[in-house]
Amino acid sequence: MFRGIYFSNPSAGYCFFLLVAILGLFVYSLVKRKQALTGFAQPESLDKLLFLERRTLVRYCLLGFSCVFVIIALMQPEKLLNKDFTADAKKETLEEALVDNDQDEKVIMRRRASDVIFLVDASASMEIKDTRIKTSRLDFAKEIIEEVVSKLDGQNVALYAFTSEVTPIVPPTLDYFFTRMLLRSIKINEGDVAGTDLLEALELMSKKYLSGPEKRQKVLIVLTDGGDTYLESLQDKERENHVAVILDKIAPHKENRIKVFTIGLGTEQGREVPGLAYEGKPVVSSLDSLLLSQLSEAGSGRYFFANDYSAPQISENIISLIKEDSAYIEEEVIPKQMLQRSVLEKKPQNEDVIHYYQIPLCLAILLLGIELLMPCIPVKKQVILDE
Repeated sequence: MFRGIYFSNPSAGYCFFLLVAILGLFVYSLVKRKQALTGFAQPESLDKLLFLERRTLVRYCLLGFSCVFVIIALMQPEKLLNKDFTADAKKETLEEALVDNDQDEKVIMRRRASDVIFLVDASASMEIKDTRIKTSRLDFAKEIIEEVVSKLDGQNVALYAFTSEVTPIVPPTLDYFFTRMLLRSIKINEGDVAGTDLLEALELMSKKYLSGPEKRQKVLIVLTDGGDTYLESLQDKERENHVAVILDKIAPHKENRIKVFTIGLGTEQGREVPGLAYEGKPVVSSLDSLLLSQLSEAGSGRYFFANDYSAPQISENIISLIKEDSAYIEEEVIPKQMLQRSVLEKKPQNEDVIHYYQIPLCLAILLLGIELLMPCIPVKKQVILDE
């Protein structure tokens, strides 16, 4: 029943450090209570009082274990349940495939012909908290990416972060859980490099992905506030020319089955970048909606102003637009030695999540209830004597 359980919010486990401090207070309280009783109680009543102190120890144990179960519940234990492709069915498919195919025979695999590449801005301006959910721009970008990844069903996914340099986070993979885990590790100035160079990031994406074979759809999702260190230093004609160079990294691939979605984070009014100053003055970062909308238009995609949508709304729109042009392809042939991996890594078509947080939460409530009902002092039974 509990096999394959994972924690979707493992960071809540840090609360166990707080629990250690609480347990230390419990121990300190017990020691002080015993010292007080030893110093003031009469010798003949001391044993009885120390016996009663065991009730306090039991109460503290109940409170401690209830805290443990609450923390486990906060870590959100979950399990993926596949309705249409169970473990038994997977095993039967694998065994049949291995029995029916000789070493030289080949099989045809059918899958979605899409590569979804996330390019997320991790520059200092992404630390500004001016999103609709009052979190930083980077945190909102992570939430959007996680929502999109959770709705993919057979497309390859890759993840990159960029500042003035591009940092690969996840190579193309079908392991969505692995992608979502590493997504959380992205930090401001990823790779310990400051600045923002959107041109370099798009140039790398153009060479690495967008110029591939036409039969596969390429989906590039750029999450940024549109800031570019070099572009912001230009004016008038020079700025227009540099914008044209940026757009030229996408436009030539327009006929190559690509879609470029841009998600603008922040506001056009802008805010000061935390902890950043130039010539003694604070740096203000604002959203460049025009550049991002031009970029999505050049890539036959769509621009989303993040503050107008929730993360699920953005993901639903992107997924529906991806599937409009996401046909299936038959991968040519696969040798027998690769068949086992292909079958085992097959993405289930209908995948549900079973939540188990209710179990530790109920245990915590039960222990707290027992602690509340325990009497502080022993209750003597009244004996009624007949006259």
